[in-house]
Amino acid sequence: MDDEKLKLENLLDLATALNQQNNFQEILRLVTQQASDLLNADVTLIMMLNPRTEQTVKTVFKGGDGGEDPRFKTVYHQICGWLMKFREPLLSGEIKADDRLKGVDWGDLPI
Repeated sequence: MDDEKLKLENLLDLATALNQQNNFQEILRLVTQQASDLLNADVTLIMMLNPRTEQTVKTVFKGGDGGEDPRFKTVYHQICGWLMKFREPLLSGEIKADDRLKGVDWGDLPI
């Protein structure tokens, strides 16, 4: 119960911080950081897509150095493709073993 209460308090803190922000970059940074903390993620990213072209407009990374590793870009391109195709959220504790991405050859990618 304490863990759930802490998560709710963190969400409330985030809502308060976002309410006081008018800087778009800072809003993205706060949301990404909070999502990473709440999900205990190594890397969290928020992608903004142009709905007409399905091209990435902006990507914000938080956590670890994975966002700078060129091999990681392959991972997020695979995940982006899945997200655009199915238009569903994707939360996975073990992406390589996730049945939704079973056709992807992850090779030696750092995930």
